[in-house]
Amino acid sequence: MKKLLFILLCLPVLGLGQDDKLDKSKKISFDSEVGMGLGFVQDRNSPVGYGKLGIRNDFFKLHLVVSGNYFFSTKEDNSRETYVDEYIGVEWLMPSSSWGNHRGDDKWGGIGLSYCFQNESEFHNKQPVKAYVVYYFGVISVTTEYVWSDFFYPGITVRLGL
Repeated sequence: MKKLLFILLCLPVLGLGQDDKLDKSKKISFDSEVGMGLGFVQDRNSPVGYGKLGIRNDFFKLHLVVSGNYFFSTKEDNSRETYVDEYIGVEWLMPSSSWGNHRGDDKWGGIGLSYCFQNESEFHNKQPVKAYVVYYFGVISVTTEYVWSDFFYPGITVRLGL
């Protein structure tokens, strides 16, 4: 009788110990995105185009990122020139719920590091390197970045994933 009473008292406690997190899928899947945005580099506005390809699961995203900052200038004969600084890098993201915010699954944040493999603008003599912090609000993302080359400067970019 004591054993039966013990089992009946412990049975609800055993049920409370189970969590839905045990049922979550830990499978890794491919993730991709293309988009455009607007960056503020030094004292100039710069349209941005980017593409990301990587892997993801419920706990992280790791992307290879290719992006381009476009700069426009006017020559002496009033014709237009376009310069593109093209970057390649990696981006590591985690869901915002892992930071203690429980606001939804569409908010991710993380860090990125990019190298400019094609430098056409007049800003740099050396190939620049960019380190940034990114936060995603669904399809909109905001990056705050530092760019190192001959000198370093901050920048900010607002991107829209398509």
